[in-house]
Amino acid sequence: MKTVTSQKMRELETAAVKEFGIDEDVLMEHAGRSAAEEILNCFLSENKEKKVIIVCGHGGNGGDGLVCGRYLMERGVDVYCYIIPPFQGSYKGLVLKNLKRAFFSHLSVKEIYQNLSDLKNSVADAYIVIDALLGIGFKGEVKKNYKETIEVLNSSPSIKIAFDIPSGLNADSGQNEGAVFKADYTYAMGFAKQGCLKAKDICGEIKVLNIGLPKELLSKV
Repeated sequence: MKTVTSQKMRELETAAVKEFGIDEDVLMEHAGRSAAEEILNCFLSENKEKKVIIVCGHGGNGGDGLVCGRYLMERGVDVYCYIIPPFQGSYKGLVLKNLKRAFFSHLSVKEIYQNLSDLKNSVADAYIVIDALLGIGFKGEVKKNYKETIEVLNSSPSIKIAFDIPSGLNADSGQNEGAVFKADYTYAMGFAKQGCLKAKDICGEIKVLNIGLPKELLSKV
């Protein structure tokens, strides 16, 4: 399995935009759709009424989660999204764009504040819980609100899927500061990240998804 560092992944995505004219929005749409198709094929092919919970951050990983939620909803899945709002300021960029799309498509999205009781109740009987909180840019110690949210997700008896990398895990070193999402499956976007292979006990089974990177870039890795 080919792996990349977080820096190399950012370089590939930047090259896709600047050299091949692929909009970042297209890459995110492709990633979210690929994840939705994988979930449908592997877990929901016979019963789409099982509850799926997607918990998003306000960065790129959260955007992937919102896109995935929209596609699952369009396919008739019982899906609910939660999102941690920015500590300061407001939503921006692709997350804001996909929140608007979620609103117009009637996808259920709730903000997570200090009271986690609603999220606890939702994940308690969920069939699948998806971690789309923190991505490859994360390093260091997990902030309190994210830490508490991760703990709630880990308490669920559901199938647990991490998008790109489990939240709380360093994408390069595979280290964590204690608060980390414990996945049954990790859906690596484009390429598996080096840290995943160093933390297989946390990442579970790693599945690499196509996010629409040009073949010319894929061949350079």
